[in-house]
Amino acid sequence: MTDPEEHLTENGFPPADAAREGAYDEQLRFDSPLMRPPALVRMVVKRDGREEPFDKNKIAAAILRAADTVGEGDRDRAMSLASGVTIYLSKRFEGRAPTVAQVQDAVEKVLLEMGHARTALAFARHRRKRTRVARLRQGDLQNLLDEFDEAQWEQRLRDEIQQGALFVRTSSETLSGWDRSRIVEALVRETRLDRARAESIALEVETQILSAGVSPLTTALVRELVDAKLAEQGLEEFRRRHMRIGVPLYDAERIICTPGETERVCRQDPETTDRFLAQRVKREYALTQVFSERIVDAHVFGDLHLCGLGYVDRFQGFSAPIDFLARYGGGLPGVSNLAAPPQDLESLLVQLGRFRAQVDAHFAGPVTWKMPHAYLSPFLDAADAQGRQRAAHILLFVLGTDAPQRAAKPELTLTWGIPPHLTHRRARGPANTVEGRTYADFEPLAHRFMEDILAIYLQANATSLPLLRFVVGPALFTRNGGRAILVRLAETALAYGCIELEFDRPRDGAADSPQGDDRPVAQVVNLNLARMAFRSQHETELMENLDALVDLAAQAHQEKCAFLERLVALRALGPFVFLADSPAHPPLLDVSKAGYAIAVDGLSECVEAFCGESLHESEAALALAVRILTRLAEGCRTASDRTGLTIVPAQARYESSIRRFAALDLRPFPEEARRVAKSDPITQDIHYTVGARLARDVGCTPSERAALEGELQAIVSEGALTRIELPGMDASPEAIASFVETAWRRTKIRHLLLERRGAPAALLPHE
Repeated sequence: MTDPEEHLTENGFPPADAAREGAYDEQLRFDSPLMRPPALVRMVVKRDGREEPFDKNKIAAAILRAADTVGEGDRDRAMSLASGVTIYLSKRFEGRAPTVAQVQDAVEKVLLEMGHARTALAFARHRRKRTRVARLRQGDLQNLLDEFDEAQWEQRLRDEIQQGALFVRTSSETLSGWDRSRIVEALVRETRLDRARAESIALEVETQILSAGVSPLTTALVRELVDAKLAEQGLEEFRRRHMRIGVPLYDAERIICTPGETERVCRQDPETTDRFLAQRVKREYALTQVFSERIVDAHVFGDLHLCGLGYVDRFQGFSAPIDFLARYGGGLPGVSNLAAPPQDLESLLVQLGRFRAQVDAHFAGPVTWKMPHAYLSPFLDAADAQGRQRAAHILLFVLGTDAPQRAAKPELTLTWGIPPHLTHRRARGPANTVEGRTYADFEPLAHRFMEDILAIYLQANATSLPLLRFVVGPALFTRNGGRAILVRLAETALAYGCIELEFDRPRDGAADSPQGDDRPVAQVVNLNLARMAFRSQHETELMENLDALVDLAAQAHQEKCAFLERLVALRALGPFVFLADSPAHPPLLDVSKAGYAIAVDGLSECVEAFCGESLHESEAALALAVRILTRLAEGCRTASDRTGLTIVPAQARYESSIRRFAALDLRPFPEEARRVAKSDPITQDIHYTVGARLARDVGCTPSERAALEGELQAIVSEGALTRIELPGMDASPEAIASFVETAWRRTKIRHLLLERRGAPAALLPHE
């Protein structure tokens, strides 16, 4: 017999077409209105070969008895189902007389097809019992002996249970005697199932274990048997609360023994596989316990992508405040005892190492360390050139340690001198005081320390340094020495392999980033724009599909927010102990100000699929892309007002979903996906274009790319990144500096990545 739940939808109801005539069997649909309906069943063949008149009332009575045993008795429904059985038999046998067994098979099939799985199981159990009784009445001696032997065997096992001979190996690696009441207590405690039903399920599981003769048992096996019984009885919600999550043995063996075959890793060692296994468990927990079925379906089918599922109990991104150390000392409140505010530069760098490790443990994405040259400048007041250089080496070593092992590399943000928002702020130096001076007083020292940091990147050929981001502002193009800084940045990109430039332009309030004022990012949800285009016939439908997808992503953010709030509410007992209130130290971050990003992926493919032209090929294609991003920004504002969350529009920055989206689209939209998707030249795997960028191999100059993508970044700047590939080490730093200045003056670009051709992948931004 097939699985009773096989023909039900995920919410426990029959398929949508089950209500029409013909749902009992595919052949019930009539191809022509002139075709005669099948002849009704009038006779049925008994087990002894005799025929008697077919009686639908008997079928209804049998269904009603089975339904009563599971608490679903309804006479009208039973009669309706009996009518369905009659229609099915009439079609199947076309007037011929079915046997009693065939009638019973039809009853089970119709019950299952119409969504009455529990009644079908009860009917099947009663049927088997009657069959055994009938065989005994016919004098089947062997059947009688088999029944007697089975009863003796079960009694012997029950005696063994009572004597403690049946053991269960627990998850704590101990053996305990079998006790059915433990199942009952677990069901009541974990799922809040009523005790009477829990005792019934526990008894059925015990009977099944006795029949199988498995000893010793494991708690995992017992839990699986209980889950199967819950599913069998249609208690899906209780099963979800009781289920066990983990990694199949086959997958675990591949991850532990050959991690390179299953995961893209920088280093293959036991610590790496520890992390992969933990992420698999957390990912499964997220998909079963954190997000609703609607959101999980959208993620699994590829309408959207929930970033960082393996780190579901963390925030996504964060800008770490180095001045926290100067004021309160190293470590996180609640995680470790805070050290006293650092008395000198050496103690500050030591505390920074511990602080960085603890911060990394609480965030899934990159942790950004902003302006260390400015914050550390008061501690360098008495240092000579050699001391500054040594401090720069220690700083980069502390921030970059174990960077290759993390899914997201740390980021280091520099600017020329003191950033404007720190100009008038009181500086914090050794022992939390600097005699009333502001950070602006240390600008020459901060500038020299910035030069020392860049010098290390110029010399380095290591992947352990943080990703370098430099903020380019108007002063760089108006003050003396700005051109020299641009040339130095170009040299850094060529020597180290890459550098990201962030253009500090005035921001539209609608596109403000949650990171713009150092707010944490709680979650990022990527939208599959290519599929949205595949589903749309005209632009109005395209925009409506985008609105629906934004609403779905906003719901995912609400569910993640509820989960994070639940963890924060645990205060000192939970994983976010460092957020607990303290009279001496404020929380490291304000959860209420966290941002939630809705990021687009595959805008290039979306436009190409919809209008037949790429972004760079026509004004119409670019105009459509602008309208899509504008609609996204409007949808995020509406979602923010509706949910009370800070929901911001963004461009996907990493390649976490573009291959997944393209592969998933091949099944429902094979022609459309293959027509617009790009292909990896080595693996031949198809993928979409990250974010709202042009494809990397399109025929346009770097200036044209910057100008076009700048138009899109002006609408949605969060996560945006224009990648410009530099020819190689022999490229002219002066020419690169001129290109940067042109991009500043003639485009609207906000984020620019200068990437040397052939640079190691570990150096580049990745998730």
